[in-house]
Order: sequence, then structure tokens, then C-alpha cells
Amino acid sequence: MATVAIRDELVAPIERVWACFADFGDLSAWAPGRSRVAVDGHGVGAIRTVGGEGGPPVRERLEAYDPEGHTFSYAMLGSPFPFTDYVATVRLHDLGSGRTSIDWSSTFEPRGAEPEQVAQMIAGVYRMFVARLKETLAS
Repeated sequence: MATVAIRDELVAPIERVWACFADFGDLSAWAPGRSRVAVDGHGVGAIRTVGGEGGPPVRERLEAYDPEGHTFSYAMLGSPFPFTDYVATVRLHDLGSGRTSIDWSSTFEPRGAEPEQVAQMIAGVYRMFVARLKETLAS
């Protein structure tokens, strides 16, 4: 099993950052070009389907959700990406003075690609998501 993790700092209070993730079907604050996606179910076990850009959709299941701890985890059930058994966790930490730390990490099994290449790809996606989140929080 391979892992990847990034950490970054956001200039916003933790509750404002958490609000960007609280709705499992709302990707508008952090996924470039995305807004709401279809969600089947509610709470842990809910499955969101993110339409592929000309490819197969990505299906993700909410595995854990802790609003008081400002953390959630999701598993990718199906995707066109070169990995399987993907489970990601987003954790927010209050740094005080209106600042929040974000940790976005995952475990996965590479499929048809070197673990380092897959880890770099996933980390790049996380950095893109955090950059979009920073833009959202700044507006």
C-alpha cells in the first residue's frame, strides 16, 4: 500500500474552511470547474458521482465524517486512474488568529504505474484542490 500526504495553511478560520467541505455533494469551493454533483444517500455511506471529462465518472463513498473534529474520509469505488483501494482523509486544524492547517492524505494501491509517479499525480491534484480552496476563501 502506497501513501501520499500534503499539508498547507489557509488564511481563514476553521469553521469557514469546514463549511467548504461539509456538504459531500458540493465541490464548488475546491474542485476547479465543478459545483454540485449527484449524491446517493446521506451521511456516512453516501456515494457521490463526479462526471468524467469525456471519460468514465469517478464514484466516491463517504467513509467517515466528524464535523466536531473537522475531518472526513472517502473511498474511491471506481475511476479511470492508475490505482485501486484508494482512501483519502481531509483533516483541518485550528491554528488560531484566523488560520487553518489542512492535511489531505491517502492510501492506495498503484495499478500499472510506479508508486512514486502515482503519488506525485495524487499530490498534484491535492495541491490543485487546495489552491482552488485558497481562491474561494480569498473572495
